[in-house]
Amino acid sequence: MRDRRACSVLGDSTVRRPHLSSTDAGQSTSTDLEEAKRYADRTVQNRAAARAAELPGSEHKHQFTGDWEVSKVGGKVFMLQTSMPGEPVVILKADPSDAETLRASHTSISRGYHMNKKHWITIRPGAGIEQALVDDLVTESYLLVVAGLPRQSRPVDPDTFSILPSAG
Repeated sequence: MRDRRACSVLGDSTVRRPHLSSTDAGQSTSTDLEEAKRYADRTVQNRAAARAAELPGSEHKHQFTGDWEVSKVGGKVFMLQTSMPGEPVVILKADPSDAETLRASHTSISRGYHMNKKHWITIRPGAGIEQALVDDLVTESYLLVVAGLPRQSRPVDPDTFSILPSAG
């Protein structure tokens, strides 16, 4: 659900702006600008969620404990989304050597927030975080998790990414 305050800042006509005093009329506050920026920064999360939804057998759930969105395959987590203080993030599984390279080459990629720091990465909005990179990282995280599933539970072959006939 969209934040009412962010919607009003971005011009969404379905949400009315909170009443402003005559001295505030026409002026944006720093809070309004921060809310608008946070809403705009959700593009990485939105793209990651869209890519995850395209993957065979993926399930998306909202965790009732905290503000976490979770994507799973075969009952195992491959992507988490939440907001760290001040910014939305995407947390993905990654091969340790790839994770190290990604962190070295992108300032917006860091060690996994609340996860194993060797096997997970956190992506923040920022320079160099393109849609194609997000798609690739989500897909790779998914395939790493699929590779760890029992063969009969795999929706795809993790080596070829081809859909497997369902077991049973």
